[in-house]
Amino acid sequence: MSINTGKGILTLTNYNSSSQVGGISTSGTISYSYTLSVAQNTPAAIDSTDVFSLTIQDVGGAENSSSLTIQIVDDTPTANDDSNTVTEDGIAINGNVYVAGSSGDVADRQGADSNATPITGISHGATNGTIGVALAGNYGNLVLNANGSYSYAVDNNNAVVNTLKTGESLTEIYTYTLTDADGDTDTATLIITINGNTDGAPSIQAVDGNASATGETTVFEAGLTSVGDTSETNTGTIAISAADGIQSISIGGTTVSLAQLNNLGATPITINTGKGEITLIGYSSSSSVGGVSTSGIISYSYTLTAAQNTPGATESTDIVSLSIQDAGGSSNTGSLTIQIIDDIPTANNDTNSVTEDGVAINGNVYAAGSAGDVADRQGADSTATPITGISMVPTMAR
Repeated sequence: MSINTGKGILTLTNYNSSSQVGGISTSGTISYSYTLSVAQNTPAAIDSTDVFSLTIQDVGGAENSSSLTIQIVDDTPTANDDSNTVTEDGIAINGNVYVAGSSGDVADRQGADSNATPITGISHGATNGTIGVALAGNYGNLVLNANGSYSYAVDNNNAVVNTLKTGESLTEIYTYTLTDADGDTDTATLIITINGNTDGAPSIQAVDGNASATGETTVFEAGLTSVGDTSETNTGTIAISAADGIQSISIGGTTVSLAQLNNLGATPITINTGKGEITLIGYSSSSSVGGVSTSGIISYSYTLTAAQNTPGATESTDIVSLSIQDAGGSSNTGSLTIQIIDDIPTANNDTNSVTEDGVAINGNVYAAGSAGDVADRQGADSTATPITGISMVPTMAR
């Protein structure tokens, strides 16, 4: 005999009489089986019951009652952690946190209380998201749908992502909620690994303003001799780039951070090279990622501060070392060569006259004095004894 309660079916399977009078049983044991037939809707409960009323009546008309209670233990869902990988500068990735699909998908178990929309919550850290709507993480955006399917796109404009080199990685952790039909929940994580991609080596190069002449910028020793002559100073530019983001540069051994570069307009930086001074006067960024400059132009001025001792030469150079370091730790070097044009002396013809039988005459061929003295120009390489030779060509006036 089977009895359907709406929750399950109770089947009486056997009766074993243990005593009797005149062939009529006076005690015994009824055996039964119970089969749950439908999942129970028990929000926030771990079990429920199916209660049967029991009544016994003897042949004399007396009766008694009791009950049989079946405990129905609620089935709860089990969410399992999932993972996936994406490459910097690559395309968005897809997966499913509920059913197995790609290699990092681990199937969840919703249990007896199943429904078609098992995924009900998503969060990143303390930030709760909305199912079906992009939720920003530290390094990208995740869209998780109610059926468990998801897509994740790395943010390649994120400065931290941009610094990654090949072989380096970041991790992004999201937490999702699995819910069954009667409200039981479990949570698990989706871990996204972002693999780096080296964007290219950094570069620092002085822009050539001298064409076929030596170096990139030219100054003249002659400018050291006169306030009005400023040829001891000239300007130029240095081009820098770092696809992974600029961290710092070094000029003549002096390190300049990106923050200092960006502030050169307000706070120039002067570097003494031993022969002159190079002053960084401005930086114009031409590209950036996540607010971090990836290329730009440094403006500088160079001033020769002392005459150079260059016997037999018409010029000399001041070679300034350059280096750059990107935000991912890679570096490169270059140089800035300043051409220094030697200043040379200029001697001017002088005259004087003397009378036969007269007294000796005086004058100065170097500095102006008497009427026939014409001052010479010794230039930047001055000395206290400028006149070093004399010869004579005799003539006679008639």
